[in-house]
Amino acid sequence: MASSAYFNSIDPVEMARRSFPYGEIRLELGDYGPQSHNSEQYVELQKSNLLTDDLIASIKNIHGVQGVKAYQGTVLNVHVPTGDVEPIVSDVYSKNTQKIVEEYLIEGTADLSELISNNGVIIANDLQWKEIFGWDVALGDEISLEIGEKKIQVKVMGIVDANIPYGGYDTLFIPLEMLDTITPVENFNYQLIIDTDDNEWDILKEEIQKMISPNARLYISTFNDWVEAYNEKLLNYRMPVYVFVMFIGVFGIINLLNTLITNVLTRKRELGVLQAVGLSGKQLSNMLLMEGLFYTICVLILSILFGTVLGYLLCTVFSSMSIFGRVTYHFPIVEMFIYFILMFVVQTLFSRLTIKQIKKQSGARI
Repeated sequence: MASSAYFNSIDPVEMARRSFPYGEIRLELGDYGPQSHNSEQYVELQKSNLLTDDLIASIKNIHGVQGVKAYQGTVLNVHVPTGDVEPIVSDVYSKNTQKIVEEYLIEGTADLSELISNNGVIIANDLQWKEIFGWDVALGDEISLEIGEKKIQVKVMGIVDANIPYGGYDTLFIPLEMLDTITPVENFNYQLIIDTDDNEWDILKEEIQKMISPNARLYISTFNDWVEAYNEKLLNYRMPVYVFVMFIGVFGIINLLNTLITNVLTRKRELGVLQAVGLSGKQLSNMLLMEGLFYTICVLILSILFGTVLGYLLCTVFSSMSIFGRVTYHFPIVEMFIYFILMFVVQTLFSRLTIKQIKKQSGARI
């Protein structure tokens, strides 16, 4: 119940939508997007950036394209307070992005002018800071941003929710005025999200690919690609857990059968006495079936009560820790139904076999 509830609460479509909040096709500068390059490599790519205004205009003219949203930023070497250095895709912070960042701001400020005047940046409360680098992000922390020989010291002045529906990479936001001081780049476009008509993603993807040179270092993916990738990742996690649960379940059923067998064996004399004083075979059969049904119902009630509580706790705890991000509890109806049928079948078969065995031994007509 608990494991089924957790996995049922993970929605690959919803997870993919977090990366595609404004469209269904993603076009990125870089071999597999900006995250596959270090800062020096990426700046060189952006010096001859292929994500130009002309390309955006051409994409908008394709039939079925409803709009194009451009994300600006670059890859910066980030020196965190713990001493670690990591290339991070950093977004340009502007008036256009201020509204949504303010909406999901956890603490600090999102005022653009205040950030510029105080060399401030905004950072998402992403788990990677704590889990990978041991850095518990806090307001006032100072970090260094570096590209090649150029470096600036900045201060964390805002912390934003990692689940912000921003798109892009939304890990670190830096004002353009500060970014210009360390990057010799004019066109900071690193990603385009293309909004399309429903169910035409693959066709439009092919149309866009025709516009791009085969040697162009651009990476294109669709919403469906991400859904399939999340489904595959989820299956890789689900199967070992379900195999482990089934392993436990087999021993659980064995223990249940052992309890039932012991119960019948210890009551053989009692059942014989009841038959001797007039208990009919049909009554004995019904009594054993009702006892089995009572066991089954009790097990199901316990499973629902404890399984629901544990499943909800799993979703709550792992919602902020899991690679699958925030999840919302969903009751595992299908798994519960299968479990109920399995328990009912096992119990019924056992009761029938028990009645048959008693019939053999006593010669009673059942």
